[in-house]
Parts: sequence; C-alpha cells; structure tokens
Amino acid sequence: MRVVKQRLLEILPGARVFLDEPDVAIGALEAYVERSRTVLVFCSRGYFESKNCMRELRAAVATGKPLIALLEPEAGHGAMSEEEVRRQLLHESCESWGFGPHPSPQELVDALLPVAPEPIEWNRLSPHQDVTLRLIAERLLPPGGEVRIDGEATSS
Repeated sequence: MRVVKQRLLEILPGARVFLDEPDVAIGALEAYVERSRTVLVFCSRGYFESKNCMRELRAAVATGKPLIALLEPEAGHGAMSEEEVRRQLLHESCESWGFGPHPSPQELVDALLPVAPEPIEWNRLSPHQDVTLRLIAERLLPPGGEVRIDGEATSS
C-alpha cells in the first residue's frame, strides 16, 4: 500500500495520507482513524486476518467515517471478491477478536460495501493503476471534484 500512498501524494499535492504501518503506533490506531476524513480499506485476505486491521475498520464504522473499499483481484496477493469480503465479515465473530457487539458484522458490511459507490479494483499494471488511483483520488475530493493524471489510459 506504500505505492497507493506515494501515488496519492503525487496526484493530490497537499493531501495528508497516512499508512497504518509504519506510520501509526498500534496503541494510537483509533486516534488516527478519528482524525481521518476517509479510510481506505485494502480488501485482501491478510487485512481480514489482522486484529489491528479489524480494529481500524471497526473504529471507522463506529465513528461514521466514509470508507473506500479497494479489492485485491490477484490470488497471489490475497484476492477477495466482494462476496468473499461480505462472507468474511459476516462470519467473523466480534468476540473472537475480543471486541464488543457494536458495530455488528452487518454494520461493517453495510459501511464497507454499500450499493454505491462500488468498491474499486486494485490494478498493478501501470496504465490501469492510474485509473484505479484516479478513482480513489476522486472519492477523496468534494463532490464534483475531478482528477486528471498525465498519460492515464483513456477510452473514447
């Protein structure tokens, strides 16, 4: 996710972007979420197996932060479809992590996978990566904000 951070800083000069590791002291994770305007969730198997990532997601949902779901499509990197993310969250017992009942698994699903906007698929290929990053950047801007990336693959 360092690539996403670096590229977003290039696309949105002046933006403040933090990466939960190594930027965040684990004990201060909820405080960082509280100070954030939007939380980008990289939906991969590893994310949903990490207690600290689940703390981050739960804190974001509990505080009503907008979420951007970024889906990993490559099996070698922990691919998860929207349906797999939904099943994982609904199957995951809050008690197994030592969390309380709120937000509920269904609240996590509803916040992370709303009907609109749809999750964004991460793409490692440079021309397609530009499209992915533009979509992320546009969701970080006020409504109607537009982002242009020099050399981005476009279709007519």
